[in-house]
Amino acid sequence: MAEQTPNVRAEVDLMILDYLVCLAVSRLIAMIGNPEICPDVEWLVESVETFRWIIEGHQFESALPWDLDLKLRVFHIVNLYCRYEAPRDRRPLPNFTPLSHIAVEFMQFCHTSIENVSKKRWFDLGAHLMAHAILEERDRFPEHLRRLCSWTTNDDELNAYWEVSRGMFLEHMPPPTAPQPQQAEKS
Repeated sequence: MAEQTPNVRAEVDLMILDYLVCLAVSRLIAMIGNPEICPDVEWLVESVETFRWIIEGHQFESALPWDLDLKLRVFHIVNLYCRYEAPRDRRPLPNFTPLSHIAVEFMQFCHTSIENVSKKRWFDLGAHLMAHAILEERDRFPEHLRRLCSWTTNDDELNAYWEVSRGMFLEHMPPPTAPQPQQAEKS
């Protein structure tokens, strides 16, 4: 039997993580409208997180391979989005991630992956998420909404695309509300 070296072990862990990430993303998407597969998905999500933690313990000479890093970022966003449930009332929710936060993560991910993503498509999706976030969160998470509504890049051409997409989706929507001055003074 071949001798196990730390490098071989690390490479095998990377391959296992790559497989688990792909499987987890697929199962998270399949979970939409299929709650009976939730335990299977929970196991996969926990396995991805565990393997990621193990790999962080390896002393790699370089960063994660770019394709695995990209898959892990897709996994993170899909995991947040597929588990998102709109709040039904104003009670505090433990471990709740607002849709506006997910939308900002999505926009930042697409911006850093710009060579591989259609500008028109991701701006339209981002603006669509923004519109839903405004409808669901307008009074509840104003700071997250402000961050989302003021999102821009450092590229004038991309900002022009973003303004067009944002304008199409937000044209007939009221802007997010700011807290009333009296309410702000009482806090």
